[in-house]
Amino acid sequence: MGKNEYRVLKKLDMEGNYQYGIYEVYFDDDGTIMGHTDEALSPMELSINELKQTLKAMIKGLDKEILNFME
Repeated sequence: MGKNEYRVLKKLDMEGNYQYGIYEVYFDDDGTIMGHTDEALSPMELSINELKQTLKAMIKGLDKEILNFME
């Protein structure tokens, strides 16, 4: 039973430049990356409190290692 968290991923664009975004990343029990969302996230929640919690979790991801986008 793995875990998921928000992380910054860098993705190479068609011009050879990196673009950075916040993605949801899925890990197995050993901490190995199993996958991530296809697109960077734009949070939308049912309440302002839920939105605040999601944004706080995303901000925590900014302080962690930047990961490479997996094709």
